Amino acid sequence: WHDHPGLNITDTERQLAELGTEARLLVSQAKTGPDRIAALRQFLFEEQGFHGSRGDYRNPANSHLQSVLEDREGIPITLSIVFLEVAKAAGIEHLEGLPLPGHFLVRHAPPGEPARLYDPFNGGIPITFSEADELGTESAGVPIRSEFLEAASPRTILIRMINNLRGFTMERSGIEAALPYSDLLVALAPDARSAAAERVDRARLKSQIGDRDGAAADLRAVLETVPTGPQEARIREALKALENRP
Repeated sequence: WHDHPGLNITDTERQLAELGTEARLLVSQAKTGPDRIAALRQFLFEEQGFHGSRGDYRNPANSHLQSVLEDREGIPITLSIVFLEVAKAAGIEHLEGLPLPGHFLVRHAPPGEPARLYDPFNGGIPITFSEADELGTESAGVPIRSEFLEAASPRTILIRMINNLRGFTMERSGIEAALPYSDLLVALAPDARSAAAERVDRARLKSQIGDRDGAAADLRAVLETVPTGPQEARIREALKALENRP
């Protein structure tokens, strides 16, 4: 909506609900949880044609849900959202997003049963925890144990999507075009420390495009709202440099 002010969000929600209604007809015929998910995978990725973007991965459209629903192409997190929302509408329970570094999966974790992972970017195929560990470790550069990762909340999903959009936009159009996403990240931060970290990052970007007053205002806000910590001296030093620069 931020990028497309004329967007009819209700229409996008209706499309997801209609997909869920269609999927329910197939899913309801399956007896077990894995079979129900297999039916959902067939519906979404074979019949409906949803697929991972290979040639134009970093196109911002792949992070806009309405565009993903229109052209059936997306990146891991947006395809996972489609998977999760259609599954919910089709009556499949105990699914959640799994935020791997550099990738995004769906976890099916019914009480009392072994958890299973699915990769919507690659057609919803099942993926083992060992394979997920390798994916996350390769991206993060440190060992990742996917079985211990917390499920992604709606807020963390939004934050991750906006981070993606900021990075993609910065590459295509520069820092100034990407700064509004930093505003969203500050607003969506779940706590004061997270908001302070986003403000420091926004100050860095503002400084790079010559907005010294804006950068200084962000750093002052951080010093006023967050208790002192190990970064305070560096923030004060950066603020002093901005204020003293001619």
